[in-house]
Amino acid sequence: MTEMYFDIEVAYTNPEIIERLKSGKRVPGPNPKNSKIITIQYQLLSDDGTRKKKLQIFKEWESSEEDIIKRVSVLFHPSRIWEFIPIGHNIYFDLGMFKERARIYGIKYSNWFIYNELPTIDIKHICVGMNAFRLKDSGLDKFTGKE
Repeated sequence: MTEMYFDIEVAYTNPEIIERLKSGKRVPGPNPKNSKIITIQYQLLSDDGTRKKKLQIFKEWESSEEDIIKRVSVLFHPSRIWEFIPIGHNIYFDLGMFKERARIYGIKYSNWFIYNELPTIDIKHICVGMNAFRLKDSGLDKFTGKE
């Protein structure tokens, strides 16, 4: 069993949303229909939470979204369920986006697998608790000093 820091970054693909964003107008949140995955990052962690291996960053602009999804999809296989346990802030956004974007490229995961069978650790709830149970300003950046 190996815990793994897991994170994705997304970018809007819908031209109307991009224009609204540029002009400072409100836009809907990113979702699999209006966005694509531009980076997938993971890092294997030791039992004490320190890094075990170097941070792996797969960049869409160096290959393609399809390529980075296919490379990372081997980590999330039902037969390897306890080999890699994803840890992240709001991890179900990352896994849900990954699941839906992977489907476009023929890689299918059931909702049950992603949301029930796959062991995960979501540190969002810890951050909310450390912020007097307020969602506002409970982002990971507040607790790590990174911006």
